[in-house]
Order: sequence, then C-alpha cells, then structure tokens
Amino acid sequence: DLSEPEADPGASLSELETSLSMTQADLAAARTTLAKIEGEQNKRSRRRLEAPQQVAQAKAELAEIQNRLRTISETVGDEAGTAQRAALLSRDELLNATLRVYDREIASYDARGEVLSAKRDQALRRVARLTDQSDLLEEKVSTARAAAAERDASNARAARHEISLIHPLLEIIANQIGRAHV
Repeated sequence: DLSEPEADPGASLSELETSLSMTQADLAAARTTLAKIEGEQNKRSRRRLEAPQQVAQAKAELAEIQNRLRTISETVGDEAGTAQRAALLSRDELLNATLRVYDREIASYDARGEVLSAKRDQALRRVARLTDQSDLLEEKVSTARAAAAERDASNARAARHEISLIHPLLEIIANQIGRAHV
C-alpha cells in the first residue's frame, strides 16, 4: 500500500495527530502481516525438514510390504493369504500415493519459497518505512504541542497585561490566577 498519510508542512496539531494515528495503525497492520509471513516461513522450514524423514519412512515401509508380498503364498484355497495380500496391496497403493503427495509438497515449498521471501522483504521495508514515518510524525506532533503550549502561555500573558491596563486590582487577580494554573 503506497498511500501512507504524509504530514502537510502547514498541518495543524489535530491534523498531525490524525496522521500519526493513521500511520501507527498502518504500522501495526504491517507488523502483523510481517509476523504472519515469518510464521508461514517457519512452518514451511519445519515441514521441509520433516517431509524427507516421512518419505524415508514411507519408502522403508514400501520395501517391507514388497518383501512380505513375495513371501505370501497365494493358493486357491487359502483365504487368509488372499486377504493378507489384498491388505498389503492396498497399503502399498496408499504409500505410493502418499509419496507422490510428499514429492508435490516439497516441490511446492521450493517453488513458493522465493515468493514468500520476496513478500517478507517487502513487508520488512514497509515496516521500516512506516516506523520512520511514525517517528517523524511523533516529533512533529511533539513540536506542535510545545508550540501550542507556548502560544497559549503567550496569549495568557497578553490577556493579563490587557487586564492590568483596565484596572490595577485586576492585574493582581489575573497574576494570582496565572500562578495557580502554573
């Protein structure tokens, strides 16, 4: 998203605070996106390490099934042997299908790994850009607040001075009120 709010150099304190709030919300969303991408990368890395072990186990089991199939005597009247042979052939078929799935899964992780890395890099750049923008806006908001406080203090001094010109007793009251609020 390239539409991050930028602060207008002549922006009011309220406008700066709104821009800061929007930028901080965008930054939180960008950090969430980055965390999701990194979580997916971690999950894929773990799975990428587990899959070869599962492939090896499936291949070992297939070899065992092939050996058992060779040793089973299939005679016409031996129903137990026929049932056992059918069960082993069924398991053999399932394991072969499982191996094909593992092969596709590994290929998918390899192919999509680069895309995920690019998305992570993009998310990192976005977080960095929004962090810089947020820091800059925080500084501008702080400066604007300080200027507003100084302006208010100056206006209060000017008001006390104007009151003192009206009547000397009003100046004493205005000064006491000014000290009470300091």
